[in-house]
Amino acid sequence: TSSPMLSAVQPSGPVTAWAVVTQAEDMVQLRNCISVLFAFERKPIADEVFVQHLRAWTERLVAILLRVATLNDHLFLLNHILRCPAGVARWATAFVQILPPQSIQQQGSVLHPTGVLVSYSHYCQPLMDLFVTILATLLQPISKREEFLS
Repeated sequence: TSSPMLSAVQPSGPVTAWAVVTQAEDMVQLRNCISVLFAFERKPIADEVFVQHLRAWTERLVAILLRVATLNDHLFLLNHILRCPAGVARWATAFVQILPPQSIQQQGSVLHPTGVLVSYSHYCQPLMDLFVTILATLLQPISKREEFLS
């Protein structure tokens, strides 16, 4: 990759959930690539080799995204997964990551890989908000799912 930020990410590093909204060009391109891969996942494809390559690329890019992910990126992935056809649980369950709330119980500021300074306090529990949002998303009917699958 030509992105210094993304090329430094270790795919086996810890999953993150930054409480920041970033529109850094690298992140936008990464999300766009993942969206294209999921668009192919929603289509019926008979070529098993193509499907294997598609899932391998999806896994690689999602692994990188999860290492620099914001809270919105976790919802981005969840919504893509929920709009896939049946059988997605066999290969995409690891893409949904729920981080424990104690991950950010300290007060202070941390620098996101894109250069944005993120401040946390004891009164701000964005991971708990993410957990509740994911739970609500899973329990509600998926809007326009059939439209995505057609």
